[in-house]
Amino acid sequence: MLGEPAIYEMEPRHIIRSNERIQEFLAYYRTNLPDVSDRPDIPDEKVQFWKMTAGGHHTRPHKKKKRFPATHSKLPGLMAKRLNKSIDETMARNMWCVTFRDEEGHLVSLVFDCVLAVWLFYISSMVGIP
Repeated sequence: MLGEPAIYEMEPRHIIRSNERIQEFLAYYRTNLPDVSDRPDIPDEKVQFWKMTAGGHHTRPHKKKKRFPATHSKLPGLMAKRLNKSIDETMARNMWCVTFRDEEGHLVSLVFDCVLAVWLFYISSMVGIP
């Protein structure tokens, strides 16, 4: 019997089923994020996959126009409904985008793990777009 695939080979929708896998995902990407220093400038319209159609035309005439989902007001490349649901799911798992000082005065930041978790939940919702 083969072992379980590495966390970076697993589909996000399988990772989110287990808190242990989520923690593995966070630990892996905390140290292995890709280098994006030379990233191209991609307009928001090019990353709104849920608004793109495959055929470009409808087969049935006189059909009501399809209303596209709303973009996020602050992050227009992302779908508002899915991003908000991802943030809610992250908060439900007690991951918060906060920074505070502990009793000894050391700065503790939970922001990085929270952002990675939101990203994980967002990309897991992209299966079967739209």
